[in-house]
Amino acid sequence: MKLAMTALTAAFIVVTAVACTQPLGDLGDWEAAKTEAATTIDSGNCAGAWNLVWPWARRGNIEARAILATGVVAAGLIPPGSYGDAISQFRHSVILAVHGAADGDRATMELLNALIRTDLVSDMGGDRLKRCLDTDKPPRTCIATAIKDGFVPNFEDYSREIDANTSAPGAPAASCRPAEEGQQPLPQPQ
Repeated sequence: MKLAMTALTAAFIVVTAVACTQPLGDLGDWEAAKTEAATTIDSGNCAGAWNLVWPWARRGNIEARAILATGVVAAGLIPPGSYGDAISQFRHSVILAVHGAADGDRATMELLNALIRTDLVSDMGGDRLKRCLDTDKPPRTCIATAIKDGFVPNFEDYSREIDANTSAPGAPAASCRPAEEGQQPLPQPQ
């Protein structure tokens, strides 16, 4: 029985490794999409950048989720269907950063830690996530707790929310908020 479980686990690891290196459906190559998205957002075409990265994020690409979180914070990326008010932007950045930090990427963890160290996160019920991330627990464990606690939705529910907002009559496309000099688009850590 132990040998069968070991063989099954090894087969699962091989299948997962192969699946993770393959393009997701008809999305093409992730590295090419990521490079094109960076060029697209640098040119001010946030809708184009969102459209390149979002399909990857919704299909489970953790790095794509982290890139979108960074875009919301650093480039003022406004997801489609949103009007870019500060609270909505903060919420999108937290949800995307939480889901983008699952692999423990250092830069994404730094972004997430900066976002959750605000009074607003405490008001939203994120104290348990803060405490969890301050321990040696794997980020995935903390994220699972944040979802279970209702601090953030699971990514499938968030995807459905984005789809519903996007398909509403008159819903705006993704865009970028022009940053004014000295303006802080999101609450800063305390």
